[in-house]
Amino acid sequence: MTIASMLEQTASDISNNFEHTSATFWPETGAPVTLNVEKRAETDFQPVAFDGQSFERMTTILYALADIGREVDAGEVFEIDSVKYTVKSVIENDELFVKVEVI
Repeated sequence: MTIASMLEQTASDISNNFEHTSATFWPETGAPVTLNVEKRAETDFQPVAFDGQSFERMTTILYALADIGREVDAGEVFEIDSVKYTVKSVIENDELFVKVEVI
C-alpha cells in the first residue's frame, strides 16, 4: 500500500465520521454517488477598502476526494434531505478533501 492510497483511505474514513450528512452527488454524466458530506453556512469576508469590509453568506459542502474520485464541476448537484444544491465553484482542494460553494 502506498502512502497516497493510505491517505486517501484515511480521508474516506474521516469523511464517514463528519458531523456528516448523507448525500447523493449527481454528476452531469454517469451514475449518482452516495456519500457523506459536511454542509455548513459560512461567512466569506471581502475587503472593499482600507477602512471597511463586506461579507457574503454562503453554503459550503466538504467531501472526501476519494469518495467521488475527482473535483466536481460547476453546475453539478449534491442532494441532501431532498434539497438540491448546485455547485457554484470549488473553494479548496488539498488533494484529500474538497470544499465547494453551493447555491
